[in-house]
Amino acid sequence: MDTLIELLKNEPTAASTFGALASAIVACGALIVSVVSVAISIWAVRSERKHNALSVRPLAEISVVDYEDCIRVKLVNHGVGPMVIKGITVSDGKNSLPSLILWMPDLPGEREWNFFVGDIAGRALAPKSEIILVELTEDDEEEDFAACRDAVRSALAPLTAVVEYTDVFNKVMPNHTRSLAWFGRNVGQQASTIPVKAQVERRGGIDPAALAAASLASAVSTLAQSGPYTLVTSVLGITILLLVLAYDIDPHRSRSQSVAYSCVSGLTTLLAVGYPLELACAWLYLPGSGSTLPQWMHFVVWVVFSLAYFLYDKRARR
Repeated sequence: MDTLIELLKNEPTAASTFGALASAIVACGALIVSVVSVAISIWAVRSERKHNALSVRPLAEISVVDYEDCIRVKLVNHGVGPMVIKGITVSDGKNSLPSLILWMPDLPGEREWNFFVGDIAGRALAPKSEIILVELTEDDEEEDFAACRDAVRSALAPLTAVVEYTDVFNKVMPNHTRSLAWFGRNVGQQASTIPVKAQVERRGGIDPAALAAASLASAVSTLAQSGPYTLVTSVLGITILLLVLAYDIDPHRSRSQSVAYSCVSGLTTLLAVGYPLELACAWLYLPGSGSTLPQWMHFVVWVVFSLAYFLYDKRARR
């Protein structure tokens, strides 16, 4: 240190040299800090822009529904930002059309679609929102819905839909492609198996109307007899009830048919439980009466069982 001080005293130019060197070092350090600051700023801006883009990124999905009582195809935005639809292309591998409804056939019996849309190019779709492209849902009391449903399935099966869309910054998103072959999984099978199944049912089945009439006639004739319920009466009721349930081949009924089915089933169930009820209510027995069961109990038991069968039969009213 003493040598350095002596050098600065004896050589006046040395101090200037060291000062210039120190200034150069400081300037280089400032330049490096500036360059690093600019790089960090650029990285921060790019990260923020990327975050902003991702925070409004849409995500398209074509969702399908194929139930026995409903056919639906819809476009859903599962992203976190609005989706601007540039267009939908629906193709069968040879030809292309701008909407799904243009591929659909005329429905049997002049049946109308429940919902459909045409060309939706230019429309915006908010996050977690959807646009139903086509929808066919069975109405109450409709008898020929199966024919309409199968025709739509056959038309949808060979198609492929492609959605072109952008985000709100007009950035082009990757196209979403969805094959609709899912609708064709039962088309060929139905054509080959339904006639055989129908023949089997015709050979081994019983006409539902005739079965209901026979059950009702048997129940009424049994109830009309004088005297209490017997074990034979319960056996007859159980047999008729099992017959009704066993030959309920195609449970597809209207509401009025379901009411009739439930009432007949409730009446045969009343026969089946009659003898156990007689034993349970034996303490109410009055000399000279035909049955130990009060008349009001017959009615209450029938109503309760009929209502229970009606609620259970919702599966058939589709």
